[in-house]
Amino acid sequence: RALSALTESSQTASANSMADIEAKLAVIETEVAQRVEVLRDLLGATKEFDAAATEARRFSGLADVLSAAQSGFMSAIGACSVPLALSTLHSLQASVDAATAQRDSDLQVLEALAATLQSLGLYSGPVEVTRLDDGSEILSVNATWADGRHIAATVSGGEGSAQLVYVVDGLPDASVVAGEVTCDDVEETLEAAHRQLAVEGINVEALRWAGKPSRNRWLDNGEHL
Repeated sequence: RALSALTESSQTASANSMADIEAKLAVIETEVAQRVEVLRDLLGATKEFDAAATEARRFSGLADVLSAAQSGFMSAIGACSVPLALSTLHSLQASVDAATAQRDSDLQVLEALAATLQSLGLYSGPVEVTRLDDGSEILSVNATWADGRHIAATVSGGEGSAQLVYVVDGLPDASVVAGEVTCDDVEETLEAAHRQLAVEGINVEALRWAGKPSRNRWLDNGEHL
């Protein structure tokens, strides 16, 4: 009986030991599965972040936002924090969406301006997209008078503060040609264009430029409107 009891006790201890091992293995298996899921989620977030970062580089105004987002995302990866990674990703995506909406608005303004200048007798091409070395883009419209003078228009600033910026080539210094049809007819053309844009619901403030102190215009020099 003593031998039998000892054998049963050994079998029981062995069974308990196997049960403990199996329980520990189950815990390890669960932890591994959870870690794999975290890594899978982080990998997916990384792919989405890379796509959002590529879009963000199209907008020079998002340079600081992108830099901060990249730093925050790397911290999230280092901490294996899916919530932090997703929060950083969504914040960057929101900034990109806002910038894209602003770009679409700028594009609409420039397309309307191109059509308006064309109706006023200038030759105006379509909106042009110029990609800079840093990956950002600039939208512009180029138009030409019959006498060869050229005007380029871009939109600067952000939502709520965007401005049409003009650069006119072929103009002499305004102080030398005061009273002649140089800056005068340029201004008249642009103000007529702005009136037409207003009819379409695009409101542009009064021109500001140098060379006409009596009308409170200012610029750095007589060639920039």
